Amino acid sequence: FVADGDVTAWLDESGNDNDCAVPSTAARRPHYKENVFGTKPAILFTGSADEHLDTTGINTLFTDDGTDSDYTVIIMFKPTVVATDNQAIFGQYSSTNWAATASGDSNVLAMGIDADSKSTILGKSTTGDVALGDTLVNDTSYIMVARHEYATTTMRHFLNGALKSTVTDWIRGNTQITHPKIGLMYTSGRGGTTYTNEATVNIAEIIVYNSALSEQNLKHVQNYLLDKYSLGKMPTPRLG
Repeated sequence: FVADGDVTAWLDESGNDNDCAVPSTAARRPHYKENVFGTKPAILFTGSADEHLDTTGINTLFTDDGTDSDYTVIIMFKPTVVATDNQAIFGQYSSTNWAATASGDSNVLAMGIDADSKSTILGKSTTGDVALGDTLVNDTSYIMVARHEYATTTMRHFLNGALKSTVTDWIRGNTQITHPKIGLMYTSGRGGTTYTNEATVNIAEIIVYNSALSEQNLKHVQNYLLDKYSLGKMPTPRLG
């Protein structure tokens, strides 16, 4: 990376080689910024020019493929313009309407900022519920967690260690679409791929597990992030 330059790669540190794919069009690449989280760098998505990254190797986690697969997604981010409506930070949706994502059978997971500047996790449930958190503040560090239990169809949403919402009828989409996008949503049609719901955020880390982490393991990951990015204390994550 070059300071203030375009991102040319974002490598997976888990050892599973699930590196992010960078757009071939240079204008669609987010930007590497130094000293965003204290002395630590981040990737800036400006909410313009279709800036995004594509994940690889993790698409099967978020669809109902008949296996008993849980997941936990943890995002370390800092929003820059929370007033912009409906920003998709991480998700596998293929839709032109963020507000309608809870109604489609093929919809799976979207984590971001809703129209009221709140952290939100969207998906399909029989009641149309979405998992909402607190109103966010510009240039403030957050750890957002989506923790899904397949067997109990339960989605828990944590923000900075605190449990913000629990949806107990979360339904996994039955269509395997594509790998989650970082920084926006997309839809594919006759006219090709269209990007929408762009995010205005700095992202330091995205951690994805193919399990629903226990309270203890959530605490371990949170403490790792707090220590790495020199953040203040946060509540100990509790599942209920």
